[in-house]
Amino acid sequence: MKIADIPEFKNRTKVLTCAPSDTIYDAVVSMTYRQCGAIAVTEKDKLVGIFTERDLLARVVGQGRDVESTPISEVMSQNIETATEHDSAILCMGRMDHGRFRHIPVVDHDGNLIGMLSQRDFVAYTVRTLKEDSEKKK
Repeated sequence: MKIADIPEFKNRTKVLTCAPSDTIYDAVVSMTYRQCGAIAVTEKDKLVGIFTERDLLARVVGQGRDVESTPISEVMSQNIETATEHDSAILCMGRMDHGRFRHIPVVDHDGNLIGMLSQRDFVAYTVRTLKEDSEKKK
């Protein structure tokens, strides 16, 4: 199954984003309001980084940074792995597991951000698939 075929992807195309110059505080407020564990950092629709709850713990709280004055660009993860909507869902789950990250941005062939999937999305997909397979065997 491809990423584009996963219902959770179809429901996650409005990605929470911020600019590299936005403060940590602004990003965290947005993440809290939307109940998201990650925010994509973009410039002109191009993904330049990602800021996650893990980054907040390790790079902000753990280093005592000022959330109201520090730009997100100083603490975001860079050079992140991405997926395309044509990638295999199973391979993407494996990449996330191997790389020990919980969010994977989905980009188009031009590198524009078109979605984001989390481990929770893959778990929902897996549980649904297992349930359907179990019901077929009855």
